[in-house]
Amino acid sequence: MHVLNRKRPLLNVASAAVALVLMNLLVWQASSAAFTAQTSEDITVDAGQITLSDDDASATFTPVLYPGQSDAVCVTVTYNQTPASPAAPLAAVHVYGSFSDGSPALSGDVEIQVDEGCSAGSTILGSGTIASVIGTGNAEDYSSGSGSWVPSGDGDSQDYLITFTMPSSTTDAAQGGSVDVTVTWEVQTS
Repeated sequence: MHVLNRKRPLLNVASAAVALVLMNLLVWQASSAAFTAQTSEDITVDAGQITLSDDDASATFTPVLYPGQSDAVCVTVTYNQTPASPAAPLAAVHVYGSFSDGSPALSGDVEIQVDEGCSAGSTILGSGTIASVIGTGNAEDYSSGSGSWVPSGDGDSQDYLITFTMPSSTTDAAQGGSVDVTVTWEVQTS
């Protein structure tokens, strides 16, 4: 009986070792029996870019007016986007402006008219004195500007006519004065 008790721990260790080997074989066989496949894709998302540019026709345009005279410049505004396709969803291009008045009489006397198009029958976007069309509280940003041109895609362009008129009734106080006007075109995605 004493010999039998000595063999029992050895038998227990051997049984545990065999069980461990069998378990490992079953796990190995179960894990190697499954078919697997996978693929992955790295994706970078870029934001497109939209721009408006003008032909700089106004860079050399500096009207010098006397009472009763007008002068005008036609500016071509071009829409571009990167990439060119797909087309960006756009709202209308709006025109607005600002002025810095070197002489108070001019902004209240000199008239400005902005037309969408440079030919007869153009759509008038704004008309009146500089102060009333693009002055404080008027068309000074996109939401208060106006316009109906919605670019159809990359490279589309629109002409605008900007006319300045000094009324015959302009007083002597305006003589020798100046006013700097900035006309801005802005487009937003819809």
